[in-house]
Amino acid sequence: MEQLLELAEREQWQRCYSCTRLVVLAHGCNHISCPCGAEFCYVCGSRWLPRSCGCGIWNEHNL
Repeated sequence: MEQLLELAEREQWQRCYSCTRLVVLAHGCNHISCPCGAEFCYVCGSRWLPRSCGCGIWNEHNL
């Protein structure tokens, strides 16, 4: 498990704030809907509330 978490940190994967599930964004917007029901920003990990963070809704390289 430790190796997986090290890989996640190197690759800048995000973790759900609610269930701690690892999430990898292959393409699409930064709004993540976790299977547990939580919604969060892929860039900073904060809860997805209208204008809760300064991150954009998407990054050009993820489209």
